[in-house]
Amino acid sequence: MWINELNRKQTVTPAQSGIVTLSEDGQFGVAGCMESRAAPLFAPYGYFAVPKEGETALLIEMEGGYSVAGFLSRAGNLAPGELELRVPSGAFLRLCTDGTLQLNGYRIANAPTSGQEGFSSTHN
Repeated sequence: MWINELNRKQTVTPAQSGIVTLSEDGQFGVAGCMESRAAPLFAPYGYFAVPKEGETALLIEMEGGYSVAGFLSRAGNLAPGELELRVPSGAFLRLCTDGTLQLNGYRIANAPTSGQEGFSSTHN
């Protein structure tokens, strides 16, 4: 068998979506192409979160099972290039493209005062 023929015989299972059906005690379950109460969740290094029930998850096949590669993002009123961490209660931290950050509506900027660097904040 030639190498180019080998590639033709391999099948790739596409990613699928699922819905978080359980979220408690630091664990979650997701139902999609299959249901799992122990699907691994992949996230950027240092990010830790448990999704709430009803969120849409991206499922990818991995080592005979499915893993969660992420969750559907709802950007709201973010400008291109901004990043926001948000929780269901409404609390948020936004990193803005102008170098400031917003913490629950307070804008925090690095502003020099009397020749020294300092911080200033305003409430929007």
